[in-house]
Amino acid sequence: MKSNTLRIEKMINGGYGLGRLQSGQTVLLGNALPDETVSYHIVEKRKKTLFGHVDTVLQQHHQRITPPCIYYDKCGGCDLQHCSYEEQLRLKKQILGELFHEIVQQILPLIPSPRQFGYRQRIRLTTGKGTTGFLRFRSREIVPIRQCLLAHPAINTVLMDILEHKCFEHLRRNSSEIELLYNPATESVTLLLHLQRKPRPADRSTAIELAGASAKLERIFFTGSAFSLEGPYIATGAACNSSTFAHHITDAYAQQRYRLTWEIGGFCQVNLGQNDNLVSYVAQCCGDDDQQSILDLFCGMGNFSIALSRPGVFLTGVEGQGASVRCAKRNAEEAGLRNNDFIKGPIDTICRQLAEQRRHYDTTVLDPPRQGIPGLASILRQLTRKKIIYISCDPATLVRDLNQLVDQGFAITSVQPFDMFPQTHHIETVVVLEKSC
Repeated sequence: MKSNTLRIEKMINGGYGLGRLQSGQTVLLGNALPDETVSYHIVEKRKKTLFGHVDTVLQQHHQRITPPCIYYDKCGGCDLQHCSYEEQLRLKKQILGELFHEIVQQILPLIPSPRQFGYRQRIRLTTGKGTTGFLRFRSREIVPIRQCLLAHPAINTVLMDILEHKCFEHLRRNSSEIELLYNPATESVTLLLHLQRKPRPADRSTAIELAGASAKLERIFFTGSAFSLEGPYIATGAACNSSTFAHHITDAYAQQRYRLTWEIGGFCQVNLGQNDNLVSYVAQCCGDDDQQSILDLFCGMGNFSIALSRPGVFLTGVEGQGASVRCAKRNAEEAGLRNNDFIKGPIDTICRQLAEQRRHYDTTVLDPPRQGIPGLASILRQLTRKKIIYISCDPATLVRDLNQLVDQGFAITSVQPFDMFPQTHHIETVVVLEKSC
């Protein structure tokens, strides 16, 4: 395509550099930084916006660096490796500031990740046409990879051990995706294959053989839309019959350490080191009142619930996934906690039932998926006496939800972003709101 020249005005949510044509049309470019002049090409036109990619940087930002990953200009994962880490933190704060400018005056500096690379507890790769890798940006084309710099080193060890193995070649032919998941409790890796059909006896025997291909490969599971989770398949002579993962969380605020377990397919934060900081901060936001009641929505396996369930605190956790509720109960029991209740069901439905029962909580903790909590603000006003602590991984839906909560009589008192996903544009944000009426 024809190459053009453009000056980048700023970075926006999504990791794009924004520029404007003389006509006023908006151009969003990957691999760009503010105040740079670049040549570029367009890859997609959407309504009034053009999407493209930088070809050459003619005048570069002073914090531009050479990306350390050899797949950076091909893979659709990381989008900020061309920027120093200090500048990544500054740009993310600036992006939040623009998104929040109408509803909040001050945003705290991002809390940096303990690790800039090697922090991911899991990765998911696409398989097809004899190859395995990540998808190219805004494409279905697979970019073959042998390692991911964001993944835990043990994941990369296993990936390189199995990629050329004949057993893996057999299994990936019938797979659409694979996941590699690090288990902190055993310092080993689980392989989860997403099969396009039900597993056959040959698949199971092949999985057992493949499990012996890497010293760091602990177990193999099959999953698919047409059958239930199968496994674990382990190397002959090995001892493992578990489908759980475990991690010890260190809560610096409460000065306690406890163990969380979750099942394969369950959710945990990919950056376990930064999650420790996140949990401690949420516990600090809840305060030292040992007689308060807490509602933890989207509680998962108890990531926040266990830290918040101090003696005297009554906590209700709500989660839609049965396996996560099962783990939350087990984690609470293992931690010696009794004054809590975990409920399985759709969040909206359970919240309405709690409101109908005239249940009230001093603090509500929210950690929803990317779609946020549309339509839930009025119910939260009925349920919450004092404050809401909202943890979000999507700034755009967060702003929408905060506007609705403000309309319901809540006031924003603090915005603390965390860099949960270094080298990418993604931002984790904790917002505290207090009930003003």
